[in-house]
Amino acid sequence: MIRQSRLLIITFMVTVVSAILVNLFIDKNSSNKWTPDEKHAIEMAEYWFRLVNTMKEDLGLSKPSYANFEYWGLLGSEFTLITTTLGNFDAKQTAANPEFAGLIYRWLVECKMGKEDYLGINLSGSFPSLAIASLAAAQTLGCNVIMISSLGASMYGANEMEATWIDIESYLIKRGGLKYKSKLLTLGGVNDNGGGIQEEGIESLRISVMQNNKQLFIPQNLEEAIQKREEIFLSESISVLINIGGNHASLGGCSHSPLFPNGLVKEYASCDHKKRGLLQRIAEKRIPIIHLLNIKELAIKNNLKLTPSKPAK
Repeated sequence: MIRQSRLLIITFMVTVVSAILVNLFIDKNSSNKWTPDEKHAIEMAEYWFRLVNTMKEDLGLSKPSYANFEYWGLLGSEFTLITTTLGNFDAKQTAANPEFAGLIYRWLVECKMGKEDYLGINLSGSFPSLAIASLAAAQTLGCNVIMISSLGASMYGANEMEATWIDIESYLIKRGGLKYKSKLLTLGGVNDNGGGIQEEGIESLRISVMQNNKQLFIPQNLEEAIQKREEIFLSESISVLINIGGNHASLGGCSHSPLFPNGLVKEYASCDHKKRGLLQRIAEKRIPIIHLLNIKELAIKNNLKLTPSKPAK
């Protein structure tokens, strides 16, 4: 019995030490590895992250008890009237890391993006932090951006009715020097037309869009949602597409949708299913895609921290 207890204690200690070493390894590798331009993108993302905190404070939205870290404003509520699907809290917390801006910048350079090129950004409100990181990378690079945004959000995303993605975007343009804005706005949800969102939530999103002097595109069905996005991106001859989150139009309705690789995807053999989503259709054009969805996997693979290191101030 004593031997068994000692064995359990030793096993526990080894597990704890291993976890500490992994964190030290990630901390070590997440510093002093960025180029000056990558650092600039990270610093820009940090600045915008803090502005979102300020925005929410100005709106009277207090820091959630579950978001005890510096960039708490990037996390929304668990359930609201504009929540589309379940969401993983840990993934949302991991995504609130400005170093993703440096990683995205690095990938854009690897794809040989230049200042004259057009970058497509296809985002949902589920990961406002990654949207901001992508925009910081793009603005650091100085390229053109074509952005399409769906406003519904999964749990802990930009799902507070006073602070939807379009509200955040507009605030960063007015207060933070953001140079880009959405070309198209949709409701998100099932079929990208608000499916699964409560009627009160849809009305709230309509009001947010009007208050920001924007127009809302509501597709009749999933195919129209996919075609509209594809048409816009291809008409601008984008060189790279960044996809953020799991918008229905992005993934489509075929069984291969969940299999689309994470991170930078330079080549992908698409299926020929008629319900294949935007990602597969863009990949068919041999356009590189940066797919940001399985966030913890991305963080581990690229030596980024899984949890923020700084507590909320």
